[in-house]
Amino acid sequence: FKPTSGGIQELNFRSTPSVWGYFSMDSSGSIHEFADSQFGHLFARGSDREHARRNMVLALKELSIRGDISTTVEYIAKLMELEDYVANRIDTAWLDGIIAQNIDGMGAAAGGALKRRRSSVNIEDVDNHVYVVLGATILAFDKSKEAETTFLNLIEKGQLPPRTLLT
Repeated sequence: FKPTSGGIQELNFRSTPSVWGYFSMDSSGSIHEFADSQFGHLFARGSDREHARRNMVLALKELSIRGDISTTVEYIAKLMELEDYVANRIDTAWLDGIIAQNIDGMGAAAGGALKRRRSSVNIEDVDNHVYVVLGATILAFDKSKEAETTFLNLIEKGQLPPRTLLT
């Protein structure tokens, strides 16, 4: 979140009817020396908050910025996927708490009050040797559901999904 300066060699962002934005840089890719990490702004809409949030997360993941500057794009996408953000259990102190605790490089409250989105699969007590198999299965299931949702959202928007989404 610190001020940054430098040039941008490549910025790849495509506006859609659901997500649009603008960036404060000149045609050569230079950002003003006093610009902060907010040299661009994106806006998303959807039929409800969750749909708009998904549109924004997808746009952030597809946004590509290559240059001499640092950005918070990946961090913001991760924040927007935290369970408390998804459930809209946030307030003005929420981000400060995540930053202060800095667990897993981004933060989570002790006792699990803030955590990444939960899987829809519950794990009951099992023998220790089964945890690895169950964990891999749950991760594969979650990744598959995420890819399916992304695929359907892209099709709904009339966009051709990338081949990497099918592998």
